[in-house]
Formats: sequence, structure tokens, C-alpha cells
Amino acid sequence: MFSAFRPPESGGSTTSSWPQQVFGLEELPEPYQPYIQDWMDKGMPVTNATFIPYLNSKTQERGEYVITWHEDRIMLLSPTPFGGIKQTVICNQDILYMDYHTFLLDCCITLYYLEMGRRTQVQFHYNSVMERVFIPILNIALHQPVDYEKKILQHENPFCEALKEKSPLMFNYGKLAYRLDPVMFYYFWECQPIKRTSDKNEYFVSLMPSGSVIIDSCDHDSVNASYLPWREIRNVQLIIDRFYRIQCEVHPGRIFTIPVRKPKLQRAREFVSLWQQELTIRK
Repeated sequence: MFSAFRPPESGGSTTSSWPQQVFGLEELPEPYQPYIQDWMDKGMPVTNATFIPYLNSKTQERGEYVITWHEDRIMLLSPTPFGGIKQTVICNQDILYMDYHTFLLDCCITLYYLEMGRRTQVQFHYNSVMERVFIPILNIALHQPVDYEKKILQHENPFCEALKEKSPLMFNYGKLAYRLDPVMFYYFWECQPIKRTSDKNEYFVSLMPSGSVIIDSCDHDSVNASYLPWREIRNVQLIIDRFYRIQCEVHPGRIFTIPVRKPKLQRAREFVSLWQQELTIRK
């Protein structure tokens, strides 16, 4: 493994820049070892730790970091500009909601959480080829058992069977919603053409026992999914003016917008009514 604070000489995304599961403390750069040893002393297996090397290419630059988990906590370790290590420890009860974004092989996770009563966020990237080692971390963030849904895109998704022909893309991406819950009550799908192109944006919203999942994608190369517990959703409404749209507002004022075409307006009304009812019951 590369040493902390010493990026590799050559750029490019190669297997050497992929996340590397740790099988022995000595595999980690020395500056990280005391932090991992501390958690190992508390019962954490060293294999829970993953080292993500520095990546430098013509299109992007990522700093190295170490991420690990134990019981209901996640720890991120990253170098500081002054030669130290920044330690971030997050307990799952402090996690408010999560964004999941992929573009090609790059996966970006943003966790919104409370730190000493203040809302903050942390973001980390990894190569999705090695997503299996991050599954326990995603599950902790979404208040699930660490071994829950290890292969989410292999879910059969019978509840969304009607989407198979209408939108194979969103039938598959809609499976991401099951990271939040094994049960889906309702969903809304919309497809919005992009002007002067043959492309289109697709949107998928699911209502589940633990909250809502909002997914959007414009192609097979990228997808965004936001996992929103009921307590974080402030308001949901259907806006009818020049442009029809569903808006979902989460604390503290972030707004998700789902455009609605006129043929789907009645379906959108019904869905928003169900969403508002669930929000009233479950908050």
C-alpha cells in the first residue's frame, strides 16, 4: 500500500487505486495504525477496515483515506495538510440521511449527521467494483443490520414489475430503494425529455416504512439516490403553475424537485396525497 501523505507517481484509475480491504494492521500506512488498533482493542476485526489510496488522474483527484466500522459506528481517517490525521467517528443514531451517487465506476457517499447537536456532513468516494466492502457501512448509515442486502441490484423488485417494459433503467435503479427497507408501499415514476436531445431524465420516488427514497438518472452511467427518513421530511407538495412538479423539502430547507408532465398530473396528485398521509402518520 502507498504510504500516507505520499501519492503515487503515476495518475489514472488502476487497480492500485481501488479500495483495499485490510487483513493485517501492518498493511496500513503507519499514521493510521493507532486509530485502528484502538478499535481492534474494543473488539473490531481488522478486516472491517478498508484503505482507499490516493488517486490522481487527468479528470479527477481523490485524497487517500481509511474507513472502518464497528457495531453501530463508522470511522473515517484522512491526512491533514499539516501531517496529522483527521478522525471522524459517526454513530448511526446521529445519521440524518444519506445521498448515494455513482458515475461510471466512481461512487460518492454523503452522510448528513449531527455532531454535538450541529448538522454537518461528510463525503467519501470509492471505486464501485469494490462496493462489497462498503455494504456494512451503508447499512449502518441506513439503520440496517450490517449483513442486510449485500447484492441490492440482484433484488427481484416484484413491486415495480410494471416498470420492466416502460423503463428497464428505472426498474433496475429502483432496486436501490430497498437499501432503506425490504418493503415498498407506493412508487411514482416520471420520465422527462431533455430539450434538443434524445436523452431523458427519469425520476423514481418510493414510500417505505422507514421513509422515502428519491432516485434520478439520465443514463446508464450515473444515478443519484437520496434516502430520507420520515423525521427528516418537512413538507411534500404538488405545485401547479407554469411547470408541474412535486417538491419534497427536507431539513434544513433542501428541496428535491420531480418534474411532472401533464399526462401524469392525476397520478402525481394521487401519489402526493398518499405521501402526505404517510408523512402525517409516521413523523
